[in-house]
Amino acid sequence: MNIELVHPDFNEKLQLYFERWRLATAEDNEICEAQQCGQKFARKPGRFSASEFALHALANWVLDQVLDT
Repeated sequence: MNIELVHPDFNEKLQLYFERWRLATAEDNEICEAQQCGQKFARKPGRFSASEFALHALANWVLDQVLDT
């Protein structure tokens, strides 16, 4: 009994996947770089805003882990 484990056009579909991944990664990198450039304002760090509740919770969790409370 001969069982084909790979779809006949697997390699073709794999190449399409890699091309999509390459494009998406390049776009993501550009977006991240633009965000970093946009964050170079001369502003003083301060408190979290009300819309950053998840980030505030994460920061508190990290502090709890570091301070072992």
